[in-house]
Amino acid sequence: MKRLEYEENSDVGLATLLFMGIHGVGPAIAREWYQRGLRTLDDVRNRKDGIRLSAAQEVSHIGASPIVKLSLSKMAAAWAEILHG
Repeated sequence: MKRLEYEENSDVGLATLLFMGIHGVGPAIAREWYQRGLRTLDDVRNRKDGIRLSAAQEVSHIGASPIVKLSLSKMAAAWAEILHG
């Protein structure tokens, strides 16, 4: 539980949750992207650090963008509400 609390309240945790909203991106890819310097969906869109996206990921992150444009702090608050009631 402590790891989950740490991840939901850290930049790396919030970024990985954001990236995992893209089809086919699991925890390992999300953390790799974070380690490579990506922090936002704009970083993904702009292929920061030369990342490559599958066709499904390309469509997924473009289609989801209005939903995931929440600020990281709003996202953290939403997750905290879900997890802690």
